[in-house]
Amino acid sequence: MDLLTRFLFRVSIFSLLWILLVDGAMNSWVIGLPMVFLSTVVSIKLLPETPLSFLAILKFIPFFLWHSLLGGFDVAKRVFYPKVPISPTIFYYRWRLPLGLSRVFMANVVSLLPGTLSVELDKEYLQIHVLDDNIDFTSVLMLVEKRVAEIFKLNVSAMER
Repeated sequence: MDLLTRFLFRVSIFSLLWILLVDGAMNSWVIGLPMVFLSTVVSIKLLPETPLSFLAILKFIPFFLWHSLLGGFDVAKRVFYPKVPISPTIFYYRWRLPLGLSRVFMANVVSLLPGTLSVELDKEYLQIHVLDDNIDFTSVLMLVEKRVAEIFKLNVSAMER
């Protein structure tokens, strides 16, 4: 995608966001137009073009919604039933994703999984606060990482574990 196409695409996205934020008030464009332009320029400077798979994004949405729902139920269960064991700890998950946006995206998704909260991203590990240290989160995290890799058109299976 060339620079003009990226610019126009982002202007469209930020314009739609502005319309949603101001509930369609047309007189707000006095402020909105400069903000859309500024947001577009800043986003192009700070966020380089990233290849994304539209199909993987569509497949990720139900996965994300389901795990968010499970996370909400898990927290509610722990609040309303105090006998549910809580044994918090910090869990370290070794990255297979490369540095960049894909790691940040995964860390945010992990925070919505049942009983987890991303704490820190470093070069080798994602630190996660977990509510129950008896649960092995590795397989779930590998699945999330695989789904995120598909969105960003990355091949994590070729990367070392």
